[in-house]
Amino acid sequence: MKKIFAMFLILYSMLSPLICSSVKIVDLEEKNNYNLTLRSVLYPGLGQIYMGYETKGYLFATLTTFCIIGSIYSYNAASSNYNSYFEAGCIDNGLYDDYKSRMNDMYLCVGVGLLFWIYNIYDTYKTADKYLYDADNKIKMSFYDKKIYLSYVKTY
Repeated sequence: MKKIFAMFLILYSMLSPLICSSVKIVDLEEKNNYNLTLRSVLYPGLGQIYMGYETKGYLFATLTTFCIIGSIYSYNAASSNYNSYFEAGCIDNGLYDDYKSRMNDMYLCVGVGLLFWIYNIYDTYKTADKYLYDADNKIKMSFYDKKIYLSYVKTY
């Protein structure tokens, strides 16, 4: 145990300049791709809700919450089934099959939840481009040499 702790300290001391130099102070009030995507990394749907796409944001948040609750429920049921199986001491009873079934349900809920989360991050990043493009672009009109010029300017 002491060797593992010593190795951890050595690795931390070697990598700490890299870790500390990559710290970035983020102003979450600023609307840009990074901040909007960071909100969705923290919890699915937050980026969409902040952009104003509330229905999509609440849908992502609800689906992910159901997946989290389902995985916790399945894990607790699997743990209970495994304890019953272990206490019975009999190898050929159906409790082990119940345990395996509940564990498979838990893996399914975790997998679907992660897929929702990853898709939500992707969707936020792509939707943020459209949102920022629509919100920040302005058509500017200028007059030069008795002519009217229209320009479409994208600002960040």
